[in-house]
Amino acid sequence: PYAEEECIEAAMICFDAWLAERGTDGSREVDEGIRKLRLFLETNQDSRFTPFGEPVDLEQRTVYQRAGYTLEDAGETYFLVQGEVFRQEIMKGFDSRLIAKALRDNSMLKAGEGNNLTRKTSVGNNRFYWVNSKVLEDIQIHSERSENSETF
Repeated sequence: PYAEEECIEAAMICFDAWLAERGTDGSREVDEGIRKLRLFLETNQDSRFTPFGEPVDLEQRTVYQRAGYTLEDAGETYFLVQGEVFRQEIMKGFDSRLIAKALRDNSMLKAGEGNNLTRKTSVGNNRFYWVNSKVLEDIQIHSERSENSETF
């Protein structure tokens, strides 16, 4: 038989190797959802987003299937993603609220007032998911569920 300490040490070595291979100690769904969002923004940032509030130049390229806008605010760049594009296209197959909350909790989403995960711009009444462009950086986003957080 093995000593208890040796068993615990062996289990920790196995766990550390598993965790290193998995790539995150957070929610797998959150990790995969963030990766899907990054992929969408990386592949569509120039074709489906235009600067917010700039006049439309009919001689420039046409934006097909607009996903939203880009906006500079307080020194930060945001992708203003339209709600249904975020929920039905980008997060298809994922819990979009769970992903948005993880983004918010990690300062990657500028949420609205109260419990709103979307927010308005200074012009109009449309609400957008304000995704910080820092989400394109290879940052590990943690998802923590505490007794005080909402049930997903």
